[in-house]
Amino acid sequence: FPNEKYSESRNALCALKAKIKKEKSYEKLLLLEAQCRSIYFGCYDSFINRNEFVFDSRTRRPPRNEVNAMISFGNTILYSLISREIQKTALDVRVGFLHATNKRYESLNLDIAEIFKPLIVDRVIFSLINKREIDLKHFVKTQNEGVYISDEEVPQASVLSDTVDEDIKADEEPVAGESTGGNSSRSTLLVVEDN
Repeated sequence: FPNEKYSESRNALCALKAKIKKEKSYEKLLLLEAQCRSIYFGCYDSFINRNEFVFDSRTRRPPRNEVNAMISFGNTILYSLISREIQKTALDVRVGFLHATNKRYESLNLDIAEIFKPLIVDRVIFSLINKREIDLKHFVKTQNEGVYISDEEVPQASVLSDTVDEDIKADEEPVAGESTGGNSSRSTLLVVEDN
């Protein structure tokens, strides 16, 4: 990837990967995970090719700029979709493995979402911005300095969850030669298609 910031971040993540493999302490693993997230978000702006969309740091409650608004919105949809899929299994959404000490009602969906955020949410964000499918006019600013996606300007934002849900259901259809009885060993693939 021809970007110096990306290369620096990649090297830093590779160095942390070695530490993570050796670490036994839950608390230290959480610290290493936070460092990884910080490094990842440090190069996030490298994937955005439009000057009007800037990402300098992760902000939430409220998101302070358009990119943060998209991240928060996408993550919320992802948490909800994963929670619904967990409810269809024998797993307990309240029992997580990374967010185990979290006081929230749901923890497992947060853990699983960590895997899919860069693969689904971030890729959709980069695609929408870089293909110019979303503009600054699609956002509203609030009195508390928050920035949110406007459902009036972007009506498709309100149906994004349904689109992803339809893709999940389509992927759950049996593949030719695959048994339809019992639980399939095939994993559910979450896919967000650009319309």
